[in-house]
Amino acid sequence: MSGGKQPAVPKTRQLDLRLLDINGAPIANADCELFWGSEFGISRTTESGNLSFEVPLAPDDGDLVVKLGGDKPFSITLNVFISKYGDATTGPGMKARLSNLGYLFLGGNPPDQALDSKLDDSFQRAMARFRRANHFDLNTPSAAATERMTDAHDTPTGPLTK
Repeated sequence: MSGGKQPAVPKTRQLDLRLLDINGAPIANADCELFWGSEFGISRTTESGNLSFEVPLAPDDGDLVVKLGGDKPFSITLNVFISKYGDATTGPGMKARLSNLGYLFLGGNPPDQALDSKLDDSFQRAMARFRRANHFDLNTPSAAATERMTDAHDTPTGPLTK
């Protein structure tokens, strides 16, 4: 653009999460606190387990405290990070999706290290857990499992709906 105004650069980005319990049911109406760099936010999950925050462009990770329990309250702290994940057919793309769906623990490493292209033993075990949970046997082509992973991650249907 010559001589004109430059478009405004955003200072924040939207972080949208859906919290599910171990059985795939939404964690509804839970009070949550997000610590993101020097920022702090408070929110509550919807009946569907959805949660939204505006977060700064940096850093790429923070801690989400979810308060649960009713009569015997307790809280859990989850490390959340934002990364640009590649296509679901790439190592980093599959790892990011499996991690977000709860099948792969990335070990607290920064996203650029955790989401490398190495498909190591922990990745293989996570993919096997995903395939079993979604009723794919070992003879199912991997393209079908990858398609299901993309569907479970990139749409609101959840991991165990097919």
